[in-house]
Amino acid sequence: MKRTGFIQRLINRWQVIPLPWRRDRFVGYDLDGNMYFEGPPIREGTHYPRRRVAYADGREHFDQYEPNSIPVQWQAWMRHTRPAEPTIQELIASEEQKQRTLQLAHELDRQWDEQRAQLAKAREDLQQLAAGERHTTASSDAVGQGETFQPGSWTPPARPVQRGG
Repeated sequence: MKRTGFIQRLINRWQVIPLPWRRDRFVGYDLDGNMYFEGPPIREGTHYPRRRVAYADGREHFDQYEPNSIPVQWQAWMRHTRPAEPTIQELIASEEQKQRTLQLAHELDRQWDEQRAQLAKAREDLQQLAAGERHTTASSDAVGQGETFQPGSWTPPARPVQRGG
């Protein structure tokens, strides 16, 4: 939760008090200190109440809205896809789950980097082995005489495949 100054805490407390002339009702807050309100519908004939967020950092204009700056649970509530507002316990559990997921992702990245290094080493070893074999078997001519004689290599030509038919 972000720290706020004394004046901001007083303003927040004042906004939460359910006074009769206020149109919006305080619903809850998130771990960052953003406060959520619900008011009467914007247009007559709609049954969805108007929902809004008061950012902890003082942003008030609608063009300053950033979806990633509020939790997903509150976003769902604001869009009327969730009937009840989220609880603080639910927000804490979600944040813990997000941290565990990030930790596991970092662990998997580390394991994949190790595996990639092993694969690169194996590929390099195979290339060196193949290069060494090429040098030893590159000669197709017979070399030497008597005790030092080495026969040349010979590969028979490929036979064309005959298909029955």
